[in-house]
Amino acid sequence: MSKGRPYSYYRRHWRSPRDVTPDATKEVIQYEIPGIAEAMRAASLKKTPYAMISRAVAGVRGKTLIINLPGSPKAVKETSL
Repeated sequence: MSKGRPYSYYRRHWRSPRDVTPDATKEVIQYEIPGIAEAMRAASLKKTPYAMISRAVAGVRGKTLIINLPGSPKAVKETSL
């Protein structure tokens, strides 16, 4: 992760017992960039009210930007910034 490349982790919008990606991301990043997750939710709200329960997380570790993305390609397109 030290090359400054962005990493993305796919996940679902809803919480399930297996949905540990946001929590794991928070353990790995050094600091959050909440504006990215907020912008993703705002874009998703144009398509679905379920965007409000998104647990999206974005942050930085070293020189790497880490962004959690939704679990489906369609949802990723809908949240594109």
